[in-house]
Amino acid sequence: MGDKVEIAVDLNNTFNNNGFYSIGKALEPFDLMWLEIDSNDPAALLQLKESVRIPICSGGLLCTGKAFNPFFANRAMDVVMVEVGGCGFTEARKIAAMADATKC
Repeated sequence: MGDKVEIAVDLNNTFNNNGFYSIGKALEPFDLMWLEIDSNDPAALLQLKESVRIPICSGGLLCTGKAFNPFFANRAMDVVMVEVGGCGFTEARKIAAMADATKC
């Protein structure tokens, strides 16, 4: 509230890993709330998370707890984006509970 604004940038899945890295490094000075990247590759997402100083948000392409499992197991994201419209309320609650249990 007040005069402070936090900015989050959604890069979707429009770049390859090198592009995400380059943009992430370029955006570091702006102290973003998070950088959202839709990825199906938990290892690549973890590598990006460990390479930039911006919290990484992901999960928009995933629709089941089973699909989120490898990301949670690898702690590949800082912020979990659950698309309730895509996976449904019941599954979204399960995914949120899984995220909470793994401290993502």
